[in-house]
Amino acid sequence: YRRPIVIGERLKAFSYLSGQAERVGRNGPLSFVTYTTRFIDEAGSVVVATDYTVVVMNGLPDAVTPQESLVPVPSGVTEYTPVAYGPLDRVNLARYAGASGDFHKLHVDEGYAKAHDQPSVFAPGMFSAGALTSALSRWFGPGGLRLLDLRLTARVWPGDRLHCIVEEVLE
Repeated sequence: YRRPIVIGERLKAFSYLSGQAERVGRNGPLSFVTYTTRFIDEAGSVVVATDYTVVVMNGLPDAVTPQESLVPVPSGVTEYTPVAYGPLDRVNLARYAGASGDFHKLHVDEGYAKAHDQPSVFAPGMFSAGALTSALSRWFGPGGLRLLDLRLTARVWPGDRLHCIVEEVLE
């Protein structure tokens, strides 16, 4: 996180293959493929930068270049199976805080949140973005998500369910 994210803000996400390594493990070859995602605000500034690495056992069949890893969005797709998360609880929020390093008290400290006129702790905005990105990655496959234009419109509270649904694919 380079700065806080606010409700109503529009972010665009750009994902790309940023690294690849091969190693030999105890049970054979391993491939490490790293993807990078940058969330950009309307002014063009990076708000959040993330990296994740996928480990493939038995190696990749062939070398993958960044351009080859970009899976095209299927044309004419209008519906995918919804992906649901929840009901979310404080443990989900605490795990996210640990994974993201975002330990702001509004997200993890009930007393602090109530003292600041909030009914409870609530999920960071990027929690919802991560759920949506995960759902999109399931639908389009690794490298298939190249651009995400995201607008956060509401807070996510303990007990809420997040439903990720693709309604239309724009080319």
